[in-house]
Amino acid sequence: MISSAEWRSSFMGCLRLARFNAEGLRFLDLSPAGALRSFWLVAYLLPVVVFFDWQALMQGLTMAQAGDSDGQLFLVGWLVTYLFGWAVFVWFAILMMRLTAAPVLRKRALSAVLAINNWFDALHVFVSLVLVLLTGVLGAEVAVLMHFCLLIYRLLVQGFAYYKVFGDNPKIAGVLIIGNFALTLYMMQQNFELLDLVGMTP
Repeated sequence: MISSAEWRSSFMGCLRLARFNAEGLRFLDLSPAGALRSFWLVAYLLPVVVFFDWQALMQGLTMAQAGDSDGQLFLVGWLVTYLFGWAVFVWFAILMMRLTAAPVLRKRALSAVLAINNWFDALHVFVSLVLVLLTGVLGAEVAVLMHFCLLIYRLLVQGFAYYKVFGDNPKIAGVLIIGNFALTLYMMQQNFELLDLVGMTP
């Protein structure tokens, strides 16, 4: 479980990193134990993600109850995609550590990468929630643009964090960020295909 103190410390660290202040790394537990504990965020963030997709989930549930296989496929696919989205970065990070990091650094580097990514996922979700709640004020087009800007900014900040973690090694940081961006685009495409099953493609 993640304690309230760790929540506060981790978010403070992410916010400092968001100002490109490397001191923010000191507020994150980048140890293997800290990285493992950060995966509790999978459960903690699920209600927020359900809120994001509530309309589509209700549409899928209605279709499934009526015996429509597309509705059933959507519900199963939605959950699998959510879990896969967390797992796929783990596999990617393990592969990248083997290809780019010296053997002596791999374990420490992997735990740091996973902890940083997971906590920035959490911060990203909560900022996205604020943008969703402000959509009526901002307008849909402005909100979509801000979501895209948030994604790019988040990747830049993570790149800065990785750059500092790996002793100012741009090779590892660059590979991780490019890969993370590609994975994000892939997951977005998967989500669009799922929404198409219930007739809710953006």
